Amino acid sequence: MAIPSSFRANRAIGAMFFSVFGGIFFAVWYFRDNIESTLVLALIILLTLCMVLFAIVTYNKNKTAFNDEKETPEKKKADKLFHIINAGQWILILIVGNLLANFGLPNLVIPAAIVIIGAHFLPLAVIFKYYPHYITGLLIITWAVVYPLLTGASNQGVFIGPGIILWLSALLGMTIKPFETGIL
Repeated sequence: MAIPSSFRANRAIGAMFFSVFGGIFFAVWYFRDNIESTLVLALIILLTLCMVLFAIVTYNKNKTAFNDEKETPEKKKADKLFHIINAGQWILILIVGNLLANFGLPNLVIPAAIVIIGAHFLPLAVIFKYYPHYITGLLIITWAVVYPLLTGASNQGVFIGPGIILWLSALLGMTIKPFETGIL
């Protein structure tokens, strides 16, 4: 049995959020694209729940190390910055979305929101010293820019890419050993 790790516990917490938000992206695609297969919706829900359960199990295996981790000033600062970045992300999405809609560019609201969501991972990579967040963020940004250019800004498939990226990031963060260093 592996020695409990606060790093793995933290990755599991992140994976819980990535799993849920990935599932939300898939659910939005499902409903906005009027997919009429209950099997597809059931699969989205089932995969989201399985990934969340996997994250919970991973967290529980590492909870003792997580609880033993000291509340250092650096950790408190990182947590505070995390909340500021997340709040800023949602405020920016509202502002940019309203500006685009008011300037007659409503088809760009969703891709712009997805770019902002991807961009918020970049400072998180720095504050948590978890550099795979750069990859996650850049992949989401790239998808949000390239996909609409190839298919049209109003295409609902734009939601699929971030769902896949978030789910893969969740799984990789919990399962691949080199990521434990935060370097890769």
